[in-house]
Amino acid sequence: MLRSIISSLKKMIILRCSDGLTNYCTDNMIYETVFGNNLDEAIKQLIAFANECGGKDNITAAVIAN
Repeated sequence: MLRSIISSLKKMIILRCSDGLTNYCTDNMIYETVFGNNLDEAIKQLIAFANECGGKDNITAAVIAN
């Protein structure tokens, strides 16, 4: 499921993730964690947060950035 598209004039980031992530992370939390940060670390942080909250479903995330 395509959950979030985050963009600016200089950079576009597409985050594709499962509901295992979005069940625990709000759109705003995803935006604040991903945009302007190291993408690898941001995704690790989001997945870690979802796991800490219970992580009862598969948690998958992939990022495409220019």
